[in-house]
Amino acid sequence: MDLKMAAKDYAEHGYVTNYGAKSYQVWLSTNVVSIGGTQYQCFITTTNGKFYDEGGCEGSLAMTTNQVFIWLDSKRPPKIICTNYRASIFPPRF
Repeated sequence: MDLKMAAKDYAEHGYVTNYGAKSYQVWLSTNVVSIGGTQYQCFITTTNGKFYDEGGCEGSLAMTTNQVFIWLDSKRPPKIICTNYRASIFPPRF
């Protein structure tokens, strides 16, 4: 939701807002990510306290201008998060 709200703010006002939240940050992004030979231009990225050390990794979630969501992990390759993606209930160590 943070990314979608930020994209809406940007479209309407020309900037993104973090709404004073301490658990997440949203910013405009210019990263280009290659996944499976296809290049994706990131538009907005967020970090969220809920993401930290989830399943042994740290990362951020990016969105392209056509609302493709990409997980940017500090330890693994980038991954597209499809609309039907459901996170596992238990981290991999279980």
